[in-house]
Amino acid sequence: MLSTKAVLNNHAWPLQEIFNVYNKASFERKVNEILASAAEFKTIDLTTATESDQLQWLAEFARLDIAFDTLESALKLANVQHEIWIDETKSGSVMAELEKVLASSTECFITWMEQCSASAGWPTWAVQLKLEFVSDDNSLAGSFCGKKYSPRHFIDQLKQIIKPSGDGCIPINLQKRCTKMGWNSGDQIARLLLSDKAANYHPYFSRYIINNKSDITDVRLAESKPWGDFKFNFDEAIGIIIACFKQLDSDLSTMIDQAIVQGRIKVSHSSLSNSFCMDTPVGSFISLQFNGGLSDLALLAHECGHLIHQQVIRNKFQLAQNVNEELSETIAIFFESWVVKYWGELTGNEIVATAWEHHRDIEWQGRHSMLANFELSLYQQEKFSVKELDRLWREVNHRFYGSSVTLNQNFSQQWLTLTHILHSPFYYLIYPSASLKAKRYMKEPMDVLSMLERF
Repeated sequence: MLSTKAVLNNHAWPLQEIFNVYNKASFERKVNEILASAAEFKTIDLTTATESDQLQWLAEFARLDIAFDTLESALKLANVQHEIWIDETKSGSVMAELEKVLASSTECFITWMEQCSASAGWPTWAVQLKLEFVSDDNSLAGSFCGKKYSPRHFIDQLKQIIKPSGDGCIPINLQKRCTKMGWNSGDQIARLLLSDKAANYHPYFSRYIINNKSDITDVRLAESKPWGDFKFNFDEAIGIIIACFKQLDSDLSTMIDQAIVQGRIKVSHSSLSNSFCMDTPVGSFISLQFNGGLSDLALLAHECGHLIHQQVIRNKFQLAQNVNEELSETIAIFFESWVVKYWGELTGNEIVATAWEHHRDIEWQGRHSMLANFELSLYQQEKFSVKELDRLWREVNHRFYGSSVTLNQNFSQQWLTLTHILHSPFYYLIYPSASLKAKRYMKEPMDVLSMLERF
């Protein structure tokens, strides 16, 4: 069994070893290298280029894009890790300017690539490069909840992305999300309005009510407590996941092994840690809070599912990942459920594993629909204020949890944690749909492998 204690104790990714970007000087050097490469693209005349020349410039474009993607990934991870050399404001503006330069320098090349038909003489990687870049409008690179907002900053961001729909119009961001997922947006709005269905969850929460009234903090704590009775250290948890994945396909467990050896899985005991799996050209990076309960085992399996999905796509495509977001969560929820089921069978805790699945249904089907409903309510507002968001947040939670659950004063501004609203509108809609699809895969797990092979 691989030892991961160093990763657990250090709470850090070895970014210096993997990215070689670890101080201001090395960051600036790599920026200048990318600028020098970008300047060459202004000299390209592909109208008279031979097939050999075309392939050379395709390869150069791939290297340029990967260099930028790698630098951007390193910067984001170093920022999350609070590395002292980073000035977030200055480095962010440098990357924004670099992106503009690259877009300008490669504009003619990209136009050519979009319009031309891939030659029969192109190698497979070049064909895939064209297919990926032309259709790459749905990248998830870096879309994790790693940023903290003040109430005022959150509201300022809201004002930039939300235009009041009014007159019953469907918000454009909801239309875009539904289009991506192949839904009719009108039907989805009807599914979102949970005023009637929200009451279905009240009996579940009522079991945690004491003396006819309980604070939501106590309810959430009581809800999570049973899963903390099953203890795992990190080595044990990752060992269960690797063994479970290996049953399906040894290649899956190998991907997790490699991530451990390279130090790309970071865990922390801190409640302030964000959980995410971020794709980069040198592999996916995982960060999560881990305190050794069944919930932590499941969350680790969930993020490992994202890692596998991202790695499979990276093995096929050269550039930044082109990810179907609903499919991404479907795969992650499947692996989370599959690992808990495997653990239950392995240890004779099948009843616990079944109870866990019911608990997660409340989360995926109920709570995430409630979060999406809250987001939809924002698009009906003409003005934004902390007081108004507090009111909407309490209202939608009261419908979900029931009147017996007290929402304390500290609960009001917990909408600040809903950063998907800012960087990926209506992302919460994905989970109810993805969890239903994951359930179907649980009945036919080999279909997951077939689906992964199709990438």
